[in-house]
Amino acid sequence: MQRAGGTASSGYFTDSVADLLSRLRGDDSQQAAQLIRAGENLMVVFRAWMNQRPSDQERVAKIRELFEYNRAVLDYLMGNAEKARSGVRPTLKK
Repeated sequence: MQRAGGTASSGYFTDSVADLLSRLRGDDSQQAAQLIRAGENLMVVFRAWMNQRPSDQERVAKIRELFEYNRAVLDYLMGNAEKARSGVRPTLKK
């Protein structure tokens, strides 16, 4: 529910990030950990929008960041799926 001064669309954005985070949970690679941190940072921003409407410039920038985050997560997950199908196990970068 939208609160005074907030934006109703923030729930859609938090739902989107939450879905991506759920797909990454359980993956203990460093890349997944970086993606999880980035997603958690976006969640903080979008949750704040429930109480305080962002400026148009901030809104556009963060939505664009969400699109880029979505692409990065899906690319990462697809890369791991491709490796699993080919029998190649993903390696952890140290």
